[in-house]
Amino acid sequence: MRAVLVSTFVLLLVFVASGAPSGASWSTDLDAARALALRDERLLVVHVADPSLPLAERMMRETFATRAVRGALAEARAVLVRVDPARFHASDLASDTPLALGTLAFSSTGELLGRCAGYANARRMEAFLRLLDANRHATDPIRMSLAAIELGVPSRARAGIATLRRAGHTRTADDLEARLLLARGDVGAARELLGTAAPLPFTAALLAFAERDVRGTLEALDALADEESAGGLSPAAQLLQGRAQHELGRDREALATWNGVVRRFPRSMSAVEAALWIEHVLTPDHHPAGATGKP
Repeated sequence: MRAVLVSTFVLLLVFVASGAPSGASWSTDLDAARALALRDERLLVVHVADPSLPLAERMMRETFATRAVRGALAEARAVLVRVDPARFHASDLASDTPLALGTLAFSSTGELLGRCAGYANARRMEAFLRLLDANRHATDPIRMSLAAIELGVPSRARAGIATLRRAGHTRTADDLEARLLLARGDVGAARELLGTAAPLPFTAALLAFAERDVRGTLEALDALADEESAGGLSPAAQLLQGRAQHELGRDREALATWNGVVRRFPRSMSAVEAALWIEHVLTPDHHPAGATGKP
């Protein structure tokens, strides 16, 4: 019995000494973490946070401590490191991102693969990590570009778009570049890029919504649904459909659309945003801070 108590005490001391409330092994040495990721060809996850802010510890405790997020990090074989903003921005990793606070993922060689800005709850972080892990080795330029746009990495999206242009797929390249511009809020540049050419239906829907043409958004999504009748609309398209329905005051339809996204695609980034919009509609004082755009 005494041996068991001693062993338990030793384990407790090890846990406390680790300083990792998340239950995962978080280093504070950026150089050592990068060397380990490079040596073992592993994903590098850098959490940039001011340790003096309560929100930083809250995220370690409430986001990274959850079983789902720990599982996603373990499946990705990620090397984990926590650094303050000054230390991060003094490194060459900061050259491709203006991010001040948040979580970033890099390849073993230091290529930015994804960023999750600011505070992220467990569902958002899990969706981010799983999307990242599913696409970090993608070589198909369309898949790579679409994932990079969703993961907030314009440079990686542009690399995929450039590959498409070199292969002569100009229309697809223009369409993806317009999506990238829209994701960054540059509606005018997206419209100018597309000119008089008819964009693909989902891009047409995104552009119409950005230009406040809500009915045009739904018409474009209806055209997309006709094209994809076998599999139905993608989670992102359904998320946008719900937002358009909400803008028109059709909240019952919007809630049904968003609930469908959450139910059918629970681990997607769109499901996280859909849940935020559901909460916003049911609780009007709640602002869906993690969602794309404003209500």
